[in-house]
Amino acid sequence: MTDFPTRREIRGVRIVLAGTAGGTGTTTIAALVFESLRHALEGAPVLYDHSGGDLGVRLTNGDDVADLDDSLALHDLGPHAFTGGVDSSRRPTTWSSP
Repeated sequence: MTDFPTRREIRGVRIVLAGTAGGTGTTTIAALVFESLRHALEGAPVLYDHSGGDLGVRLTNGDDVADLDDSLALHDLGPHAFTGGVDSSRRPTTWSSP
């Protein structure tokens, strides 16, 4: 038995997508994961983009959702995980957990 649901409620869960270089597909993967989770019972995950906007254009159905689950975040770090993205992978500035 796992305590994942309890940990998610208390602290939140962040899924970090990182690549070894630009063009490795992390933004596309983030868009696909968002698309698969956008209609979850708890709501769609919060999205964070390393590129300042490229993630939104990859969302084939847009980013309008009925409900948002702020305990789950998808963070596309792209190639920046080892060049300054490490701190932001710990806690994005706009997402806080209790």
